[in-house]
Amino acid sequence: MKTLEKNKIPLSLRLNFSWTLIGNIIYAACQWGLLIMLAKFGSPDMVGIYSLGLALTAPVFMLTNLQLRSVIATDTEGKHSFNNYLGLRLICILLAIIIISIIIFMANYNYQTVAVLLIICLAKGIEATSDVIYGVLQKEERMDFISKSMIIKGITSILFMGITLLITQNLIYSVVALAFAWLLVMLLYDIKNVRHLTTIKPYFEKGSFFELIRLSLPLGIVMMLLSFNSNVPRYIIDHYLDADSLGYYSAIAYIVIAGTTVVNALGQSATPRLSKNFANRELKEARRLLVKLVIIASLLGSLGILIAFFFGKQILSLLYNNEYSNYSSEFVLVMVYAFFAYLSSFLGYSMTAARLFKIQPLLFIVVTLSNVIFSILLVPVFGMRGAIYGLIIAGVIQFLGSLLINIFIFRDKRKQSGGQFNNG
Repeated sequence: MKTLEKNKIPLSLRLNFSWTLIGNIIYAACQWGLLIMLAKFGSPDMVGIYSLGLALTAPVFMLTNLQLRSVIATDTEGKHSFNNYLGLRLICILLAIIIISIIIFMANYNYQTVAVLLIICLAKGIEATSDVIYGVLQKEERMDFISKSMIIKGITSILFMGITLLITQNLIYSVVALAFAWLLVMLLYDIKNVRHLTTIKPYFEKGSFFELIRLSLPLGIVMMLLSFNSNVPRYIIDHYLDADSLGYYSAIAYIVIAGTTVVNALGQSATPRLSKNFANRELKEARRLLVKLVIIASLLGSLGILIAFFFGKQILSLLYNNEYSNYSSEFVLVMVYAFFAYLSSFLGYSMTAARLFKIQPLLFIVVTLSNVIFSILLVPVFGMRGAIYGLIIAGVIQFLGSLLINIFIFRDKRKQSGGQFNNG
């Protein structure tokens, strides 16, 4: 009983951030390790098919996932039970699998590619089930359980897929092992943890589903647009330039993930706290926490720019090879974009915490369109730099739009509370 009660006690923001950062770093490293392993012990063809599977499934699942994890984490009033969310997620997983299956069979791939893509699709369904469980744990401010799950999943993925690849040299068997690893973690760890906090029995209530879809569909659209927006430079570079330019850009842009990992870890940890502040009209506390997050984003972004400016050549040579060091100025520009991206990310977490969902797709439609338009105009003139210029312009628009929306949030909440702040 003591263990069960202890599992229900929220962790401090500092501990939640620490756990989330560690979990995200290790999991990201393991995912990168899977690609390195395929390249070293498999073949370029295996890497290509596996990467295609991730690229094909990600946008569909981002849309159908409806960001239910964030919706659960910010549902401080408990308007919907976890089992309503779980029922909707299971239906959405089935819908995603159907959509992806249709795309796969229409694309006329060979047998091996079709098999691998379908298995990755099923694995993503397992991952989506764990994700909705993470929403409950995040709501209860127990990011340690989420991080441990990600760490275990990352390590077991490397072991299961790696051993299978070494023994069989077969990609189909290897991705089956990957899916099996994710299934084991979900059954033996994730479900066990959430049972301490709620019952697990999916409800399929039409009225509740429509209300949740109406609430969360904007977030699903946002995630899909985010995925597309981040890849716009790759699409435009691939169209106007060549494969080498795309390779150089992708390698440089990947470095931004280091800062994004920190931002996401802190943002995910702070979201439940911000959500409770907004729900309880504790506006001073919410504003104080958001200001701290913005300061951290500013420092992190500024540090990235300075490091790229003074040590860009050395970093690119160390991470990749000497040829990449010729693109140190592009590295600096990418980090300028990262500066605005980090700020916008925290402001986005604030919007989600305030449960202001409907405005976000409109903002990201504007951001994505501006990115596409400026990239098309600038890449033919400035080459790779033109794509980064377009990204920076879109980043500034996203930051300014997010800032204005947050100003509206605090003004609106203050009016609702009669101009009075609750200090909690």
